[in-house]
Amino acid sequence: MGMWVEITVTVAEVNGPALVFEFSARDAVEPVAQGRHNRFVVGVEKTAQRLKAKQAKATGG
Repeated sequence: MGMWVEITVTVAEVNGPALVFEFSARDAVEPVAQGRHNRFVVGVEKTAQRLKAKQAKATGG
């Protein structure tokens, strides 16, 4: 407690809308975490259209 933590994040891969981030964290003494995180860039307009169609299907409209 009370120790600083430094976190480093880099974009490791870009494959179309798919992104992979790599991260590491360390405190004043030693590394404390590392890993990879996957995310997708979502097209807001396309997603909104898909959800409207889904809502219409659910309500019978």
